[in-house]
Amino acid sequence: MKFAVSPIIIGCLLVFLLAPWVPAPVLKVVVGNPIGVFVLLAASVVTVKYNAIDGIAVFLACGVLFLENRKRTLSQINSVSTGDDGSGKRVSTHATVESLSTPADDLIDGEVHPEHDTPYENESSFNPKNHSGSNKFDPVDETINEKVPPETLSGSAEQMANKYVREGLA
Repeated sequence: MKFAVSPIIIGCLLVFLLAPWVPAPVLKVVVGNPIGVFVLLAASVVTVKYNAIDGIAVFLACGVLFLENRKRTLSQINSVSTGDDGSGKRVSTHATVESLSTPADDLIDGEVHPEHDTPYENESSFNPKNHSGSNKFDPVDETINEKVPPETLSGSAEQMANKYVREGLA
């Protein structure tokens, strides 16, 4: 059996090698919208029907395009969250404790915020109290401590089955 390299496999190999250098607008058109995703998946299914090896190569090439798009999206999010402005300096965009402690600006002029009420002790009965809690157990009745195991049945399985059939239990 002679093995010939398909032009589809060569094209998929080129997609693998050149995916990091694909321009962002092209990548956004190809995998950044539902129509492009549908076209890539349909091309993958059609190629699988034509040839299984080529179909796997097309599927993996589509996957590398999806991963490259995701990598670029996450790198944009990461650069915004770290405050990287492109100059090489990292500026922290995280809020300090002091800025979190200051009250927020009023959304409406003259806005009034009442103080928080502290609950009374009897309103929060689920909290432990000094006078609550004891390890003493009061049984409901005297019979609670008189449990005995049921009597065991003796005999072979065949004898027990015959007994239950005679008594009409089975």
